[in-house]
Amino acid sequence: MQAANALLVPMAATTPDFCSTVQFLSMMDQVTSQLAQAGIEVEYDLFG
Repeated sequence: MQAANALLVPMAATTPDFCSTVQFLSMMDQVTSQLAQAGIEVEYDLFG
């Protein structure tokens, strides 16, 4: 995640896939918060 300048998350239009993506994005938010607390800023040019 530190080396990336973009993040693209493909997902199918089914409920389990949507729920899985929501869980992944929640986990990613926690990780980026921990990185920010450690002084490592994570910024993406593209997130979709």
